[in-house]
Amino acid sequence: MILSINSELNVFLLVLCVGFFLGIIYDLIRIVRRVYKHNIFAINIEDSIFWIVTIFILFEFLKYKNSGEFRGFILIGCIIGVILYFYLLSNVLSKMGVAFLKYIDCLIQKVFKLLNFINFFSKIPLLSEKIRVLYNKKIMK
Repeated sequence: MILSINSELNVFLLVLCVGFFLGIIYDLIRIVRRVYKHNIFAINIEDSIFWIVTIFILFEFLKYKNSGEFRGFILIGCIIGVILYFYLLSNVLSKMGVAFLKYIDCLIQKVFKLLNFINFFSKIPLLSEKIRVLYNKKIMK
């Protein structure tokens, strides 16, 4: 299919956005890795899943916008979109994302501590009941 220059420019700008979006997705994976340590096997699995999803997104985009044709400017646009994201927003969003995840993690830990505290005190009536039963048994003997 022959595209006009305007159509190619439109596809190029859209693929820049796709590259930008893929940079955000990979950055989210990196943020999770910074907060929750992973072993090398988990990192390899995450990267494999990311690339499979990336390929699927790019092929669906190409099928929808460019009749499935892959051209050099599409690859260049995607790479430029990723590079733009990493130079413009990655540092700021990574720091915010790490801080947010650490805050959520701290909040969850506090909730679990509170639940453990409540669970501990909920056992006291059961314990006092057992002591009372044992005491009554001793008195009856």
